[in-house]
Amino acid sequence: MPANMPKREFIEKSSAYLGYKLLWAARMFLLGKKFPKGTFEMIVWNAVTHDVIELITQTEFIRTMT
Repeated sequence: MPANMPKREFIEKSSAYLGYKLLWAARMFLLGKKFPKGTFEMIVWNAVTHDVIELITQTEFIRTMT
């Protein structure tokens, strides 16, 4: 998206755009990839994946996200 696009700020602040960014970040994480480049070491990735899944399946977190 061009930096000088008039509606860029509006689009980037929309809930749909933010949702897509979160899905993209989750996909990259589940593939073991870091942002902007690189990968997690397997032992670190296993531990962090477990922690993230434990967090996002908590009732309070789900309630906050809906």
